[in-house]
Amino acid sequence: MSAHIKMEHWIAVFVIVGFFGTQFVLSTGNNRSHTDFILLGAAGDLAKKYLWQSMFQLYVNHANENTTFNFFGCSRSKFEEGKILLDDILQKHVSCAFMSNSDMCEKERINFSKYVRYFPLKTDLDFENFGLLLDSGVNTGDIEVGRIIYMAIPPSAYASMSSKMWGCCYSKSSTSWNRLVLEKPFGSDHRSAVKMAEEIAKFYKEEEIYRVDHYLGKSIVKQILPFRDANRDVLEPLLTSDHVARVEVVMKETIGVQGRIDFYDQYGIIRDVMQNHLTELLALVAMELPDEITNTHQVDNSRLQLMSQVQPVNRKSVLIGQYADYVMQAQTEKENVTLSKFTPTFGAARVSVKNRRWRGVPFLLVSGKHLDERSSFIRIVFKENDFCIAGCRHHNGSHWKGQKQIIFQIGHGNLPSAGILVSKDLFKPSIPMSMKDLPITADDIALYGQSLNDFTFLVPKENHPAYVAVVEDMFNGKRDSFVAKERLLSLWRLWSPVLNELQEVPPRLYQPNEDRSLNFKLTSDGLHYMFSDAHYTILDNTLDHLFASLPSNYLGHPLVAKPTEDSLVQATAEFIANAINDRLKISNAFNIAFSGGKTPTKLLQFLVEKYQHIPWEFIHIWQVDERCVSRQLEESNFKLLDDNLIRNIPIPFVNIHPMPVQFTGRVCSPDDKGNILYEDEIRHHIPDLQFDLILLGLGSDGHTASLFPGKSHEISSLVAMDTDRSRMTLTLSLINKGRQVFVLVTGSKKHDILFSLLDDKKTATDYPILGVKPVNGGLTIACRLMTQTDDRQV
Repeated sequence: MSAHIKMEHWIAVFVIVGFFGTQFVLSTGNNRSHTDFILLGAAGDLAKKYLWQSMFQLYVNHANENTTFNFFGCSRSKFEEGKILLDDILQKHVSCAFMSNSDMCEKERINFSKYVRYFPLKTDLDFENFGLLLDSGVNTGDIEVGRIIYMAIPPSAYASMSSKMWGCCYSKSSTSWNRLVLEKPFGSDHRSAVKMAEEIAKFYKEEEIYRVDHYLGKSIVKQILPFRDANRDVLEPLLTSDHVARVEVVMKETIGVQGRIDFYDQYGIIRDVMQNHLTELLALVAMELPDEITNTHQVDNSRLQLMSQVQPVNRKSVLIGQYADYVMQAQTEKENVTLSKFTPTFGAARVSVKNRRWRGVPFLLVSGKHLDERSSFIRIVFKENDFCIAGCRHHNGSHWKGQKQIIFQIGHGNLPSAGILVSKDLFKPSIPMSMKDLPITADDIALYGQSLNDFTFLVPKENHPAYVAVVEDMFNGKRDSFVAKERLLSLWRLWSPVLNELQEVPPRLYQPNEDRSLNFKLTSDGLHYMFSDAHYTILDNTLDHLFASLPSNYLGHPLVAKPTEDSLVQATAEFIANAINDRLKISNAFNIAFSGGKTPTKLLQFLVEKYQHIPWEFIHIWQVDERCVSRQLEESNFKLLDDNLIRNIPIPFVNIHPMPVQFTGRVCSPDDKGNILYEDEIRHHIPDLQFDLILLGLGSDGHTASLFPGKSHEISSLVAMDTDRSRMTLTLSLINKGRQVFVLVTGSKKHDILFSLLDDKKTATDYPILGVKPVNGGLTIACRLMTQTDDRQV
C-alpha cells in the first residue's frame, strides 16, 4: 500500500516539476536565493484585490538570475476548478498601472505567470505531495531558500493549517528560512489571542510569524517615525502635555459592511479597526522616539513601553453606533439576527496615556462605516499658549491665524495625495529623505479649520499601496512592520474589558452618510453625544429590535426616525441649527418658513430653550400657511409662532413676515389680495424664490401646509387663497423651489397615512404631501418610530 502511495506522490511531483523547470534552482552559486511564496486562500477577496498584484510587483522588483521565485496558489478546490479561478485572477486583477513602460510590464506579466501554479490542498495526500514538490525543486547547497506561507484564510483555521504546513513544507535546511504570515483578526479578546498564539507556537517560532496589520504598510504611516526623527530637536519638545491639546486618530468610511455581516456580528468596529489599526497609529505618534529609528529592537521596545502606559479603555470613554440599515441587511444574509442588534458599526473612544509626556492629553480614536466621507488621519492639535503684546493688533493677543496642528493624512480624502500637513505658524519642518515638499495654492479649500495655504504639505516620493509594502517587507524580513506577539497581547489588554461590558449594549442608530447625531464632545469623565443619548441607546426588550431594523429612507427620501416625540423634536432642532450654520457661511441671511398647526409647538419651544446661540439677527421668519382669523385668536398660526418663538428671541422686527390675512378688521377679503401682497414680499426679499428651509407638517388625511385632498394643486402662483377652507398657503410651485424641505410628522394617529402614502397608485390630488418634490433642493422626512404598542409598524 505504501509503495502504491509513494508512486502516486512522484507522478504528481514530476508532472508539476515539468511546469516549473526553469525556475527551480538546481546548481549552487554565490549570493543566490530562491523563495517559494505559498498563498492559502488563493482565490479569496484579499488575494484577488491585493495579494496577487503585490506578489507581481515583488517579482518585478527582485527577480533576476540570482533571485528566483515560485508562487503557489492553494485552496481546497480541485485542480481544474482552482486553476481556472487563478488564471482569471491573473488576467483580470494583476495590473501594469505601476509601470510607465506598458510593453515591458506585459512581458513581465507573462514571465510572472510562468511561475504561478495552482495546487489543491484538501487531503493528507495533497499536503504530502506538495511537500515533496517543494523539497524536490531545490538542490540547496549554498543557496538561501525561503518559504513564505501566507494564510489568507479564516483565523479559525490557523492552528490546524499551521500544523499541516509545518509537517509538509517547513524547510529545515541550515541555509533556509521560513515565514508564516497571518491576517487579522488575531483572536477576539485577550484570552483567545493567547490561545491562538500558543497553538501556532507549537510549530513556528515567534520570529518566523508575521502578523499583518496592513495599516502599518501605508505610505504615510511608514513616514511617521522618519518625520519625527528629521524634526527631532524641534518637534519632540512640543509633543508633551504642555503643548498638545489632543490627538485624533480617525478612520471614516462611506461604505457599509453588506456581504460581511456574519464577520461583523462576531467582531464589530472596535475589534475590526480600533483595537488594532488605530491603537497602532496612536503608538507611533505617542511612543518615545528611539535613538535609531532603523533599529528594530529599539523601535519595538519603545512601542511596548508606550503600550504598557496606555490605560485600559473604560465604559464611560466609549461611544458606539450602528447604521440604520444594518439589521435589515443582516436579515438577508443570516437567519438569526440576535447578535446583529448589538453590533457597532461606529465607535469613538477616549484613550489616556499615563506617563509624564502625555499626562492629561486625550487621545480620540474614531472609526465608522457609512459616514460622510472616506478619510483616515492622525491629527495633533496644539494649544495656544502664547500671548502677543505687539505686532498682533488684529489677532486678539495671538500671533497665529488659526489652529496649530500636524496632520498625518493617511487616506488622501480631498487632497491630491496622502501626506503630512504642518501649520506654517507651528514650525518649518525638515523634510525626511523619503519625502518632498508639494506646494499647493488653494484659497477656497479649507481643511481642519484652516486654509490649505496655511500648511506645509509633505508627500512621499514613492507612494506604494499598503499590501505592496507589506509583501515587500515580509520578503525582506522587516519585522517592525508586523505585529509581534507581545504587542498583540498588550493591544488586547487595553480593549478586552470594555468589549465585555459592551456585549449587550444597543448602539445608537444613525442614518448613513450625514447623521449629525453622532457628533460628540469630550467631558471630564469621558465622551458624550452632543444630544442626549437616552432616546437613542436605551432600548426595552418589548421594542423587539424594531428600532434597529429601521430603513434609512421613505418614499425615496432620507428618513429621520426617533423612538419618542422629544427625541424627534431634538433631531429636528439640530437639523434647523445646522442648516442655518451652513447657509450663513456663504450668505448674510437665512429664510425659514414655518407651517401652522400644533406640530411645531414643542419644536419652537425647544429652539428657544436650547438654541439661544442661533444668530437670529440674520434669520427671516415666514409662514407656510395661515387661517383667515385675527392674529389675536388662538386659532391663528402666527399667534402660535409669536407666543412660542418670536417674542422669546432677539430677532429684528423687519425680519418677521406674517401672512397678510387681516386688513382693517377684515380677514381674507378678496379685495385685499393678501396672497398677491405676500408673493410680492417674497419676491422682494428672496429674488431667486428659494427658501433656505421650509418646515412642513403632515395631516392624517395627507394634507400639508393648507393644501388639502380632492383638488389639483398644480398652479403657477406662489401663494394661494383657499376660500372654501378660509386659508392662505404657499403653493407647491414655491415649496418645491426650496433649498431644503423638512416634513415633521408627529402624533400617534399618523400611522395609517404613513402606510397609505406607500400606495404607488395615489397622487398629489389624493394626498397633497406627494406633490412635495423639491426641484434642486433636498427633502427630509422625520417621524416617531412606531413600536409594538402602536396599531401598525413601519
